[in-house]
Amino acid sequence: MAITWDIVGTHRLDLVAWSKPDMVARKSVVQLFPGGRQGSIQAADLSSVVIRAQLGTRVTLMTETGPRWWAHPWRCIRFIPGHVVPSGRRTGLPGVRIPDLDRLDPVNAKRTDRELESSYPIVATPNDGTGWTFGAIGHPELKGNIQAIRVEWDEAPQPEVATDTPHSPAASPATAPQASAAPPQAEAAPTAVPRHRVVPIDYDSPTELAAALDEVVQPGEHVISLLPQPAGTARSQVWAVLQRRIAD
Repeated sequence: MAITWDIVGTHRLDLVAWSKPDMVARKSVVQLFPGGRQGSIQAADLSSVVIRAQLGTRVTLMTETGPRWWAHPWRCIRFIPGHVVPSGRRTGLPGVRIPDLDRLDPVNAKRTDRELESSYPIVATPNDGTGWTFGAIGHPELKGNIQAIRVEWDEAPQPEVATDTPHSPAASPATAPQASAAPPQAEAAPTAVPRHRVVPIDYDSPTELAAALDEVVQPGEHVISLLPQPAGTARSQVWAVLQRRIAD
């Protein structure tokens, strides 16, 4: 199945995808120009990727389309200063490397770090995301299951729950609201209970970490990942990613 593209505004972007992690196996290339798109990608051929785009571009990978796409696994990549690989050419585009769609690695990584399994930051809705990448995890995983890719300017409004498409129409770069514009109203966020919860935990020993997890895990939840985070103190800190068990 070919991946659907949802392009808002005009963009210059190069996307190179591989069918296996670590940028190996089948290779597909898609290029976006102000005049249109060249190339296509099959869902089964997107497991790792290199994306080059202008600063201020936002790319969202989705495993579902429709008005509740954010309730399924997805990942957003933002091209922001300090979190891109500069081009070797004077007129080239900055890039981001993602050697495994389901893992968090540095933007310049050519292979995923298999000794440190870490997910990208988890958020309940696209409105909650910060940093260069974030999204939602669950079933199915992103590798081989991306159905749609949205490309927009980072200042564009977030999707609204009433739309029947992956995202509602957004402003073009010339009319996109500035960063100082008022944030979307709270009522525009989805009302569904998030399937994931992230809790920071400070600890001094494995025993203390285990006891803290016993306290934060609520009935019907289980720990799916522990993400190391710099605490800025002498104590160690992790973010515990908790997932609700969905009743059959």
